[in-house]
Amino acid sequence: MPRLGHLSPLLPAVMPDYKKFFDEKAIINALCKQRMSLCSKTHEKEFFEKYSPSNLKEVDPILNLMPPRSRWKRPSKNKRDQADSRQQIKYLYWTVYSLRGASANQDIDWINKQDGLIDSIRTKALIQNQLFISPPAIKPFPKDKSKSEYRIIASYSDNLVDSILIGQCAKYLRRMFDDYFFPCSFAFRYPSNRDTPVITHHDAFAKLVEFWQKHKNQSIYVAESDIQGFYDTISHEVILDCYDQAIKELSQKGIQIDEQARHVIVAYLESYTYKYAREQVLLKNSDIPENKVKDRYETLKVFSERYGDYKYGVPQGGAFTP
Repeated sequence: MPRLGHLSPLLPAVMPDYKKFFDEKAIINALCKQRMSLCSKTHEKEFFEKYSPSNLKEVDPILNLMPPRSRWKRPSKNKRDQADSRQQIKYLYWTVYSLRGASANQDIDWINKQDGLIDSIRTKALIQNQLFISPPAIKPFPKDKSKSEYRIIASYSDNLVDSILIGQCAKYLRRMFDDYFFPCSFAFRYPSNRDTPVITHHDAFAKLVEFWQKHKNQSIYVAESDIQGFYDTISHEVILDCYDQAIKELSQKGIQIDEQARHVIVAYLESYTYKYAREQVLLKNSDIPENKVKDRYETLKVFSERYGDYKYGVPQGGAFTP
């Protein structure tokens, strides 16, 4: 939950540079995360049994940009057994940088492709003002087993340039905005001071346990609120107005947000509307009746009549809209 005008006075003296989130090391680290994510989703043995070498490259584009598993440098078994997901990403990052430095003939192909991707991302993130982000892949997902209603899922993962651009920009903004949130906000935190531990859902659970222990003999009440169709109906104009207001307040506190970040946000918003997503779902899934994918225009009809047509809706679960 953002808190306008209540920034912490204990801000770090040096804030991170937007460009650092798009240097070679940062982008390779993002690629390593995506490659490890693919490993976690599909066991390697099952993966190779299911797909033949001829069509393996069609499964996930990141496979062409990273060394094959046979080239990965492996730490000792003891270290592997103790490694969490972050440590595993570090091991892969070490592999990639070692092989890039050696430039063996068998690695030249993926290194060249990786260099091309890095250049494309850096050009888009640092140079272009009129950015274009390709529309995401749109898929329907049933809300329950009865399939009485479908939720629209949007994914940018098929386009690595755009997905890493969005992810790194979101990472930059989370880091810059961390002091802009209440201490009771536990989701998607990214402290700008590296000496400060990252706040996670584990901390939220610990706070709940602490509260429960202090009030064991008392009645405890829980309140929950939800905005119906929030992600589907939010106005793009409202998003940008709120962003600009937040940037203004940060600037008054001496925190400057790189203008390129706004260009990325604008391009992200331009790539998606709920109306477009719903049309795509119904067009490509003829077996899904119209009434099973909510028409948010009916919800917003009164506003459209008053203010005119406007763009609304953002993808749920994306890097900018978790």
